[in-house]
Amino acid sequence: MILNLSYEFEKQNVATDTLDNAKYLNLAPCKYLKDRKCAIYPDRPEDCHSYPHTHKPDFASRTIGLIMNYSYCPIVYNLIEQLKKEMGFRY
Repeated sequence: MILNLSYEFEKQNVATDTLDNAKYLNLAPCKYLKDRKCAIYPDRPEDCHSYPHTHKPDFASRTIGLIMNYSYCPIVYNLIEQLKKEMGFRY
């Protein structure tokens, strides 16, 4: 039963990036964000656990996607704000 639910979830909500074969939620903003928090956090898909994937190769090539998520995804917002501090960004 759980495998079937997982399959149905992926079929409806997940796409695969053709460049690196990575899976991602195909909705922007994520339909599971409620009041800027993940409504399914304990049950989120595996790929969400490591988002925004800073540990994966070619992080720089994914920065446009991060910038697109900056305004509504708390983890992306926090990451970019921290990077701005570390890089000495000035307004």
